[in-house]
Amino acid sequence: ESGELGLLSSLIFNIVIGFSRRQFRENGLWLYFRLIRWSKVEWYYWENSVTLRFRVEGFLGSSEFSFQIPHGEKQRVANLLNERVPQRVLELSTTVPGGWN
Repeated sequence: ESGELGLLSSLIFNIVIGFSRRQFRENGLWLYFRLIRWSKVEWYYWENSVTLRFRVEGFLGSSEFSFQIPHGEKQRVANLLNERVPQRVLELSTTVPGGWN
């Protein structure tokens, strides 16, 4: 019985982790069980060589989050962003909206 419970717990954990991954999709960003459409991206910029920071419009206001991008995927992600939301990129010299730099 305890073996079955452990197996069930492991299965539930793997399902939750699998669905909660942050992903770049054709229609937007997959973030914690929901799709954020590209039209909701207010801005984004590269914090460093592997961290991409976003601000998105939500129901109760804007929220910010970041993605860790593997080095081998950076160019593919950059190309996708240039195609989907080219006008919303912030340069590092730009003051980031929201009160922090």
